[in-house]
Amino acid sequence: MGLVTWTSEFATGIDTIDFQHKKLVGFLNDLHSAVESDGEQSLLVEITLGELIKYTQYHFSDEEEIMLKSGFSGLDEHKLKHDALKKQVVEFKVKYDNGEKIGNALIDFLKNWLINHIQKSDFEYVQDVKNWQEHTKD
Repeated sequence: MGLVTWTSEFATGIDTIDFQHKKLVGFLNDLHSAVESDGEQSLLVEITLGELIKYTQYHFSDEEEIMLKSGFSGLDEHKLKHDALKKQVVEFKVKYDNGEKIGNALIDFLKNWLINHIQKSDFEYVQDVKNWQEHTKD
């Protein structure tokens, strides 16, 4: 069993977003497994962390584009939350690159951030996106 299990509590009902969130949970679980099996400083951890960072950037960009198209009024504030996470993860990556053991601290940080962000911040735009999707179906 992974560190975080995808449950219906995370589901926004927006297929693209839910798919991407599931992938993020998967990357977090992969990172946790890599740290548990190979230690905090290993090639597997480095590769998994790099993939998690790349996918997070892709997801944030895609999510922000969806919010923009839907007319979500909280986009600027939401982007600030994304930017804060990216900054924090870069700081962890710099520490990792300098040989510091950050694996467990990073995993705890990402787990808490991901769960809280999905269940609170992301649910703020759900209705706007669903309304936009409904109007663009035709």
